[in-house]
Amino acid sequence: MKKQELDCRVSFTENGIVINSGLPEAEPVLDFGVGKHHGTINVRKNGCADVTYGPSPVVVPPRIDEVLRENNLTVKRTSRNFIVTMKFPIFENPTETTACHKEMWKKSQKAIAGVREGIKTQF
Repeated sequence: MKKQELDCRVSFTENGIVINSGLPEAEPVLDFGVGKHHGTINVRKNGCADVTYGPSPVVVPPRIDEVLRENNLTVKRTSRNFIVTMKFPIFENPTETTACHKEMWKKSQKAIAGVREGIKTQF
């Protein structure tokens, strides 16, 4: 673990703590740990303080579950949304095309409603 010691001016206020090294901003003093950090600070009455960095936050991607898969229709559920993918077939007869599109939409709505009901029973 690297360690660098600097003589600094520390200001304690009710809103926080400001540490100023007194060196110009362009001066490359620290070569590690520059940026925002989350952590814990322990301030004592005599003006001493210990700062401990917390663990880095971990970004967890949303979980994706497949709800329905048919020929040209896929319904997936993430932890936040539903993703509906429809590949619409085009027939020469416009009424057949419209009927097929409506049928696919009804199937996807039925699958989404079923999953929502399952979520309601869990909670």
